[in-house]
Amino acid sequence: AEGKYHNYMYANIDSDKGKRLLDYRIMSAYSEVAEALDEICDEVIYKDEDDEIIQLLFKNSEYGGVVVNELQKEFQKFVHYFNFENNGWEYFRRLLVDGEIIFEHTEEGILGIIDVPTELVDPIYDNVQNMLIKGYILRRPVFNPKTNTVEKFDYIPFDKNQITYIHSGIWNEDK
Repeated sequence: AEGKYHNYMYANIDSDKGKRLLDYRIMSAYSEVAEALDEICDEVIYKDEDDEIIQLLFKNSEYGGVVVNELQKEFQKFVHYFNFENNGWEYFRRLLVDGEIIFEHTEEGILGIIDVPTELVDPIYDNVQNMLIKGYILRRPVFNPKTNTVEKFDYIPFDKNQITYIHSGIWNEDK
């Protein structure tokens, strides 16, 4: 019975990631869905009483003050690079619609970020069962200048440390 239910419920889902994301984005533009998504984002992304969008908190920390202070400094760099105050709401909304958001690091470590369209990147799993990612593949479209259409894709590999990949954690049986 479980297999029949799943086949019925997911029969119309296109396995092509770009088409699937386009469908999700179209659905997110329907007024009722858009209003619900906006309300969720408004509830999640807001400034607290300390005028902060996001905080790093330590619960029952075994680390001393020096380690905590260093982690807080690094976390503030992270907040600065991703500009959560201005972009956090949009990041979260895209996560709700696409199920993932992807950023490329511009230098060793995170010295800056580039927002990468989710439809152009696929994680490469070392082992799908344990969800260990060993790298990423970027499909860069190559346009025909005469027709202004995508002629082909160049496949560019990225090491797992070159990408920040945030996903919903919700998958079907095929991941």
